[in-house]
Amino acid sequence: MNTKQKGVTAGLALGLTVAFAAVTWGCGAAAPAEPTTPVELGPPKAVEPKFVPPDNKILFIIGQDVESVREYTKALPDPQPGGVTMYTNMVVHELSPFPPLAGLTRGEDEDAMVTGTANSQSSQVMVRENPNSTLVIGLYLAHAEKHGCSTMYLDKINKGEYDEYIDEMANYLKSLNRPVYLRIGYEFDGYWNCYKPEPHKKAFIRMVKRLRELGADNVASVWQSATWPFDNTEWAQWYPGDEYVDWIGFSYFLADTGYLENLPPNPDLARESLLAFARSRNKPVMIAEASDQGYDNEDLTRSVINKNAIKPLTQEQIWDGWYQPFFDYIHANADVIKAVAYINSDWDSQPMWQCRPGIPGGQAGCTDGYWGDSRVHVNEHIKTKWVEELSKEVWLHGSPELFGILGLR
Repeated sequence: MNTKQKGVTAGLALGLTVAFAAVTWGCGAAAPAEPTTPVELGPPKAVEPKFVPPDNKILFIIGQDVESVREYTKALPDPQPGGVTMYTNMVVHELSPFPPLAGLTRGEDEDAMVTGTANSQSSQVMVRENPNSTLVIGLYLAHAEKHGCSTMYLDKINKGEYDEYIDEMANYLKSLNRPVYLRIGYEFDGYWNCYKPEPHKKAFIRMVKRLRELGADNVASVWQSATWPFDNTEWAQWYPGDEYVDWIGFSYFLADTGYLENLPPNPDLARESLLAFARSRNKPVMIAEASDQGYDNEDLTRSVINKNAIKPLTQEQIWDGWYQPFFDYIHANADVIKAVAYINSDWDSQPMWQCRPGIPGGQAGCTDGYWGDSRVHVNEHIKTKWVEELSKEVWLHGSPELFGILGLR
């Protein structure tokens, strides 16, 4: 089966592209590995990363759309999240109903709100309703949908054709007067995005340079891997350079090898490799996307992710199967993991992520695989354990002092 690539419309509506790997695996296909030439990186350059929490602190972030953040902060108003996540794009596509920088500077009404099949995006709303939180932005740059798969948009960026949008974004972000973590071309190594190392690196560098030239000093760059369990660990091939990367990020969805019907690769391998790379470059790490994919916290079920084949679990099994390993992993690597963004979403309620029972991922009725319901507040046991975890001293939450603590001047 050919991988069904995410359309631009879907990418703007939510931004997650990781589901396509699940769909592809379900058919036993893997992206062919391309031969690479080893890249030798010299010693890390002495560049101070921006907005890193103090020693023994980890910034807590919640996402990833207006509705999900509102529901979370209503159910769990204290403590406030240390950051909130949203998505936008820099793609001019004739088939997309969304403009470039949708939900950021362009969209409906004064909030530049955009709504698709996976809830709404608006940085204006996020900032206004979470005044003591940092802003984390996933910036979509991919040409990865059913009408094509190429580096077309990266090439346009590198030719200067999108400079006006880069400038518009930079000036807007500068005006926010809060730390912004910009995930430029996130999940760069997820083959479903169709990125390639050289054009991706060039686009990343071009954007960071322009942000600095325009004085957007409140923006930290995040170089985010999908850390999907294929052997995509040639990090140096993709790395823009120490002087352009503030943070290294990755996605964390899978806690064990039970996410496919057939024994899949171990999801730990890519993550461990990336952490080792981050340590070698003296860079802080952000878990930029995390969710207990395949679990339903309200219905107390779990399914493999390439088909809706749910089976019942207890609330304790869900916590012990995904959440406890997740937090154990964070604490075991707290020397380098300095920020964590959790996606608190009822995936099943959003048309884009719905998966009817028994339908294989990638087919009509389950186009993006099975996701479930990752809301932590819909089950009392999970909620209690969640609050207990986030009450630990290590977590850095939203407060009037937060921006100063992170070093915003």
